Amino acid sequence: MNPEHIKNSRLTVPLIWAALLMACACSSTPDSKDAGGIAIDAIGDSTADPSGLKIVRVSPASGQMQALQEVDIEGVGIFQDAEVFFGDQQAEVTYRAGGTHIFVMPPLVEAPGQVDVRISNPGVASVVLKRGFTYLTEVLVDSFEPLSASARGGDLITVHGVGFRSDDRVVIGHRLALDSQVVDDATIVARVPAIDTEGKARRKVSVAIRHASGISYAAATLVVGEPPRIDFIDPAVLPTQGADVILKGFALNNAERLYVGGASADLVDGTASSSRGAKISSSPSGVGAVDALITGPFGHSLLSPAIAFADGSQSKLFAVSPAEGSTEGGQQVRLLADLGDAIATGAQFGEADASVKMTAGSIVATLPAGQSAIVDVKLKTSKGDLLLKQGFTYREPLSVAQISPAVGPSAGGQSIVVTGKGLHGACEL
Repeated sequence: MNPEHIKNSRLTVPLIWAALLMACACSSTPDSKDAGGIAIDAIGDSTADPSGLKIVRVSPASGQMQALQEVDIEGVGIFQDAEVFFGDQQAEVTYRAGGTHIFVMPPLVEAPGQVDVRISNPGVASVVLKRGFTYLTEVLVDSFEPLSASARGGDLITVHGVGFRSDDRVVIGHRLALDSQVVDDATIVARVPAIDTEGKARRKVSVAIRHASGISYAAATLVVGEPPRIDFIDPAVLPTQGADVILKGFALNNAERLYVGGASADLVDGTASSSRGAKISSSPSGVGAVDALITGPFGHSLLSPAIAFADGSQSKLFAVSPAEGSTEGGQQVRLLADLGDAIATGAQFGEADASVKMTAGSIVATLPAGQSAIVDVKLKTSKGDLLLKQGFTYREPLSVAQISPAVGPSAGGQSIVVTGKGLHGACEL
């Protein structure tokens, strides 16, 4: 992000794409071979002509474009020479039953959708039933790739099937996908929207195509997952030759690689989301604090700094992990320090006192409330104080008050201004 566009309360970014995520509700759940339409009779709401002509019912009120069937139109005052029209096209009359029923074959059309049904007694009267018949088309979803995507959204998905049309849209997890592009009648490309994993590291969601005839589902499901996140590492201070550690965080079972100080570390196999073991090898840069980057198929995250390497030669406070937090306080942070045989007794962030405790080889402090600023950190020990100049950054809690403009073209390319609190260079939109 360009720092020139960053202010404390305003953030200007290019809008790559925007779309309204809509819940997709359906009274039934068709399978992958269902066109999504249910044949329901259309009940007449036509106004009776003074001559007495009226449409009471169209049955069935829908039909497949590829396999149209005979339709029974029930009415009142239908003459023996009456004509029937579906939209602007005349239907073929197959049978007449007095003045109350006329049977027809719907005319062929090029596109699915609803049409008016009109009965005309030539030279006398005509009556229309609005949206009286729906042409359905068979849409099948055969497959899609990839089979997994980030729950944060933005990944491309390609859907393959039969009968796709220009207005069809991809629906993922009952949310409208972003930027659906119909390549041809067998291929649609779209971007996966953000999906709520309901507090889980990953979950399965449906993939479907919304079309004029309804909605058609794929037999397979898409796995969406959260990027792995490290909250802290225990122990937080390691000897320079490395050691075994425990990662604590979220979606750690989605992690595939771990890098500490730029060097690859070995992840222990595990299925738990909140905890995972790792073996960190010798320090790539000697004594000091380093970052940890964890990656997986659903994304990555960085803890900066994460741990410190120490050789025991001197007592020193290397860093605070993480190095920034909310002005509201209450967050637990690790003080990355080599104390030798001393004992931690307290800490200060700026002028505010903080309580500390030692656990699993780490010094844990509860962050006191503070003002938005960069402050010194002091660690009090049984053998004196250790000072880290400008060791911690207080930030206001992130909040968004307004996005302007709030509407933009689906093609993207428009700039927007985000106004709020706590906005800074590391923010992502």
